[in-house]
Amino acid sequence: MPFLNALKRFDEALASCDKAIAPQIGLRAAYNNRGNALKELKRLNTALASYDRAIALKPNYPEAFNNRGNVHKELGRLDAALASYDRAIALKPDYANALNNRGSVLAELDHFEDALASFDRAIALKPDYAEAVSNRAYALHKIRRLDEALVS
Repeated sequence: MPFLNALKRFDEALASCDKAIAPQIGLRAAYNNRGNALKELKRLNTALASYDRAIALKPNYPEAFNNRGNVHKELGRLDAALASYDRAIALKPDYANALNNRGSVLAELDHFEDALASFDRAIALKPDYAEAVSNRAYALHKIRRLDEALVS
């Protein structure tokens, strides 16, 4: 490929690079999907390795970070889960699912006000998001804002 650039055959160089990159695009999605299957099979550490591989191939892959957070949460590694959700949201600020997942971890850590902020953002993005609405009501209940919880 560098020789094509040296020969000023830039269209061919670009096509050659695109051809080399194309399998990697499918590969990172395959690692993410592999992680999803492994998670369902309860092979959680292997699932983490698959998500990590997907992220290594595409460091700005919010879905893989979210999925990785889900596995960390299931393993009880709440700080690691929160870090993964935060990264997913940093990459994709309108990621309602990651916001809801973040709120769930914050609620487990008894950070209910922060959890509510995450649930509120998720619901603002996706008003019919039943899980986030339910999680919000739970958090309101835990901090004794019962009238608000009933309205949710």
